[in-house]
Amino acid sequence: MLTQERDMNKFFKNKQRGAMLMDNMIAVGFISMLLIGIVAAIPTITHKLNVSNFQKQATDISTAAVQWKKARPNFTGLSMDELCKYELISKSHCSGASAVSGSNPFGGDWTLTPTQGTFTLTATLPNLTGETGRQLDLADTMAPMTKGQCASSTGCSTIDASSADSLIMKF
Repeated sequence: MLTQERDMNKFFKNKQRGAMLMDNMIAVGFISMLLIGIVAAIPTITHKLNVSNFQKQATDISTAAVQWKKARPNFTGLSMDELCKYELISKSHCSGASAVSGSNPFGGDWTLTPTQGTFTLTATLPNLTGETGRQLDLADTMAPMTKGQCASSTGCSTIDASSADSLIMKF
């Protein structure tokens, strides 16, 4: 009787080994699918983070431009170099008293241009060249922040996204 019981236990032990292998394969498959999903989402997440950082930088620069103007009658003389000289913007945009290139989240430059009592902030977007949908998304995100406070960049006179590699915003 004891031998028969031992043989029976041995038989079931071997059967359970296969079940453990199957459990492990299912777990590895699930983890692999999860990792593939995460890796596939990285470009979208990165773009959204870049849009958020772009928005923050544009706000910081436009606020600094208004601080720079103070009691001056207009924005004549305003430039990124001026904002760097007065230390009104983040050091990530400046090297000493002059602006650095490639400081926006899309690898481009920021340019300030005074225009008739206001100023224009131009951002080059070399990392969005050829990605029209993402550039329009960025323009729509920035449209409410411009002087016209438009709901969308379409038909908005204070934002121009017609260039393939830049965005022009009037504040």
